[in-house]
This record gives sequence, structure tokens and C-alpha cells, in this order.
Amino acid sequence: MVDLSPLADSVKPRFENVETESGDASFFWNPCIAFTLKGTPCSDVAVCEDMRFATSTFISLGTQDTAEFKLVNGELVLSYFANTFKGNNKEAGKMVNKSTVTFIRMSHFKLICDATQDPGSLVAHGVNPDKFGDYLFTLSSVHACPAQLKPKKFVLSTPSVGTCLLIACIFGLVLYVGVGILVQVLWRRQSGMNVIPHRNFWVALPGLVKDGVLFCLNKGKVSDYSNI
Repeated sequence: MVDLSPLADSVKPRFENVETESGDASFFWNPCIAFTLKGTPCSDVAVCEDMRFATSTFISLGTQDTAEFKLVNGELVLSYFANTFKGNNKEAGKMVNKSTVTFIRMSHFKLICDATQDPGSLVAHGVNPDKFGDYLFTLSSVHACPAQLKPKKFVLSTPSVGTCLLIACIFGLVLYVGVGILVQVLWRRQSGMNVIPHRNFWVALPGLVKDGVLFCLNKGKVSDYSNI
């Protein structure tokens, strides 16, 4: 299954004014979170249509609580529905009691996995020519991909204290050697091995370390050291 929640917008529809090819209608859609278009009948809906006749007419094409995923010919489709007829039987051409007539409009979103599109693109195909009241859409998005097919995001972790200290020591060593060599060459006019800063100390250091280790291992019983 796919997770479309990253596409959800808490303020407005993620996809707004998506027109059909003919331009006779535009659509609004927000996955997972309901939205309201102020001043229109589209209140707490998932999908809304703006039918462009002489004036704009807004119609709900589905609510979030009707969302349903299903496989159609091997393709994943997300569907919503809404009862949008607000008249009575007489207005519907049925001369019977004035009870409310049900007219269900459905919207079907074919979900295409496309790892190159984030957040994605929505194409509005308009009314299904084979079934009036059904509206067809295609979403191409990385968020339409199953979790195992989504590209992994590299998350830079915070370095530990030890890592920070190691970086600081390496930086300090490089700075010490670089500045020291410049001083020896440019200021003291040294050359060859003498350009090494504090050369005598570094040459003697291995021997000093060796003597210190032997002194500790022999518990101070080394003839080279004088008693205090």
C-alpha cells in the first residue's frame, strides 16, 4: 500500500485549479485532510469541482471518509464519492413525493509511481465518457510508490562528542604543522628537515615514550633514573 499523507496540506488543497484539457472545469484535491473553499458548497471535502458555465458552480466530488483504495486492471486507484443532488424528485423529473433524490458523484485517482516527481503532478481527465457522474484523474508522484520502491533519503546524523574532538584534534594538528612550516621557511629561513616545527622535540619523543613505558612496567626500577 502507498502513503499519501506527505501530500496532505493542512491549510489548503495540495492541488488547486487543475484544469481539464478542454478548460471547462477545474478541480481541487487534498489527500488525507479535508478542506473547505470559503463561499462555496465545498465544505470539509476531499475533492471539489469548479464547473465553468456562465458562472462558476462548485460541487463536491467526495469526502475523506469515503476514500477507498482498489486495484483496477492491475493499477492502484483511490476513489471518493459524494451525494451532490440537493433538490427533490420533481426537480429530478420524477413526479412523486418531495423526498430527497440521491445522485452520487465519484472521483477516481489512478496512482502512478514516479520517483522523479515530488510532490507530484495531477492530470484531470474530466467526466468518464462511459459513466456520467464519474470523474477520472491521474496522479504521478513518488508518494504513489510503495514504501519499498521509494528512494531512500540520506539523513545527516549529529556527530558524537568523540567525533567532534577527533575532528578538532586533526584540524589543530594540520594548523600547527602548516603554520609551523611557514614560520620556519619564511621567518627563520630553514630548509630540509629543519622546517619541521619543534623538530628536536618530535625526534626525541619516541625515545621519551619508550623510556616512560619501561619505567612503568619495571615499577620505577630502572638504573637510568636517579633516586630522589
